[in-house]
Amino acid sequence: MNLSHSTWPIVLVNYNLPPWLCMKQENLILSTLISGPDSPKNSIDVFMQPLIAELKELWEVGVNTYDALADEDFNLRARVLWTISDFPGYAMLSGWSTKGKLGCPVCHYETSSLYLKHSKKMCYMNHRKFLPSAHKWRMDTKRFNGVIEMGQCPSVLTGTDIEELLSGYVNQFGLQNKKAKSKTEGPFKKKSIFFYLPYWKHNPLRHNLDAMHIEKNVCDNILGTLLNISGKTKDHVAARKDLQEMGIRKPLHPVLSEDGAHHEIRAAIFDLSNKEKEIFVQCWKTLNCRTFAIKKTTKAEVAVPLMKLSACLRALWSKVIDLEELEKLETEIVEVLCQFEMIFPSAFFDIMVHLLVHLTREVRLGGPQHLRNMFPIERYLAKLKSYVRNRSKPEGSITEGYIAEECVTFCSRFLAADETTKNNMCSTVFERGPTQAEYHIGMRRNKDGTIIHLEDVDWKASHRYVLFNTGNKEVERLLEEHQALVDSHENTNRYRGHEDTRQNSGTGYEKSDRDSRCTTQNSGVYLTAQTTSFSSSRDENPIVGDVSYYGSIEDIIELDYWGLFTVVLFKCRCATSFYVEDPIEKNVHYVIKKLPREWCDNGNVDAHEDVNDTDLRETEFDGRKTRNIGLYHGGEFQRTSYSGGDCLTIYNVDADMWAYNDLMEEVKDLLKLNEIGGVYAKEGKHGG
Repeated sequence: MNLSHSTWPIVLVNYNLPPWLCMKQENLILSTLISGPDSPKNSIDVFMQPLIAELKELWEVGVNTYDALADEDFNLRARVLWTISDFPGYAMLSGWSTKGKLGCPVCHYETSSLYLKHSKKMCYMNHRKFLPSAHKWRMDTKRFNGVIEMGQCPSVLTGTDIEELLSGYVNQFGLQNKKAKSKTEGPFKKKSIFFYLPYWKHNPLRHNLDAMHIEKNVCDNILGTLLNISGKTKDHVAARKDLQEMGIRKPLHPVLSEDGAHHEIRAAIFDLSNKEKEIFVQCWKTLNCRTFAIKKTTKAEVAVPLMKLSACLRALWSKVIDLEELEKLETEIVEVLCQFEMIFPSAFFDIMVHLLVHLTREVRLGGPQHLRNMFPIERYLAKLKSYVRNRSKPEGSITEGYIAEECVTFCSRFLAADETTKNNMCSTVFERGPTQAEYHIGMRRNKDGTIIHLEDVDWKASHRYVLFNTGNKEVERLLEEHQALVDSHENTNRYRGHEDTRQNSGTGYEKSDRDSRCTTQNSGVYLTAQTTSFSSSRDENPIVGDVSYYGSIEDIIELDYWGLFTVVLFKCRCATSFYVEDPIEKNVHYVIKKLPREWCDNGNVDAHEDVNDTDLRETEFDGRKTRNIGLYHGGEFQRTSYSGGDCLTIYNVDADMWAYNDLMEEVKDLLKLNEIGGVYAKEGKHGG
């Protein structure tokens, strides 16, 4: 297969499955395969007619289905919620042209666009119209396009509105009328075949904007412009001439050279030196948090909106949605885009940058972003492509491979119920949820592990842990009696046992010695434990509270109790903070806390409790005393850290965009800091 051949599969996703299973490849349904070698474009509706006819029958008539649990038949109906595709596919499915001056399908006829004469492209700006009516930036003409913004946020076209607009519209498929212009020339190139479904016009969200491709293209724009990559940067002579043509931002206008043969451009606020580019790339490749690369190399005017955008995108991909915070997130994204208009040239604002403003609306209507993007679909397409053995007949190879895979999956699930396999384990997952699923210990080469004999200390610690966490009433009674005896004794032990709040969410764990040789890390663990804290050795009134511990897995042990049951334990090295070392500055570490990638909220327990509180504590790390300030806000975690001394350094790690200002105010109040020129300092000394 090569780039000249294009095959278009249509995949169905069953959202009745649990969220941790519905996007798995074995649960995706390949319903249609449109053969190549060319793209069907608007004629995709012709190939979808059999599918639409079956979907219409499935909703209006239904199909007789057997319920194995109730041992009875019932009439099953199904409906289409939305479509998931990239942006060119959005145009093919919806019928709205995503090119030209009306390229935004959400803003529709009220899209704000401008053709750049020198860059020879369309730009989409004027994001100030999404701000509140009384916002001060609406009156700012100097830093924007030189015009007072009085426009309002455009209303969204509903399905009923589109059906009325396209009433009597006749679709013309094929290439015979390619040059002939339709009488109803406009952004609509056809009436989508989905409107033949009786419920389609009532769907509030019909076509999804693909957050994966939007994020990827915006990231390419930012990196290409900051690093001045040839062919990818949006800051060039043509872009500067467009600014001159618009009559805005005079310091960035090109200047004619002394010989009059070419134009020269001045350095912009976002330009980096060669040394800064090297630091940027090194931090970007090394650190787990890319925010540090931006903070270390760019100016504050550029770094702040870029970090806010990073936090916004991270919040959009959250698997738990807070509707109250979603409104703040929507305002934050609009303000970030307005700040971009003050920083970057007009050529930076292509349609992908503009579509960021509509992502929060789709999260509000459709739910978590990870269930409505092309990430799992693209991976599935790569699997379908791997089926191709005969390159002259790729569609036939894909069909045979898919049918064979479906047969094997069906047999392993339903024809071998007495044996546990990777696929028939799904029935257990349906009933118990991902936090209680059973997983094998060991790697691909050694699935059974190795039989070992524990040292006496490890043996006692392991059995005590299992005994104290069995939930047995008799054991609990003995523990309470022992605790009462200990509390009544004068010499109380300084340390208490902890209550482990970890739960396995389907994440695969590895040992730290294996992760030391790999780029991906799966050995990190986090738990909250009840700990007795003393302010000093003379403290007679200790405080008992929850303390967060971070660590890495040194060994994974499975205790076998005479074949009756087994218990899996992690032998970890833990500390109260998890640090990532700075690759540039020595003896500088950053505190990181992240959710597991595979974690989903199934109603049992939250990975991080929603606590709006600030804790201030000091820890010893590498012989240096470090004070950590942790702020929990809206279910997200922010932390800053500094090392003691006259010169104070503050690092903001993974801060929420809507809690950023609150976080900085907490830092200044707790540490008695002042702000000097955008830099926080203590006793009049700059600190970073």
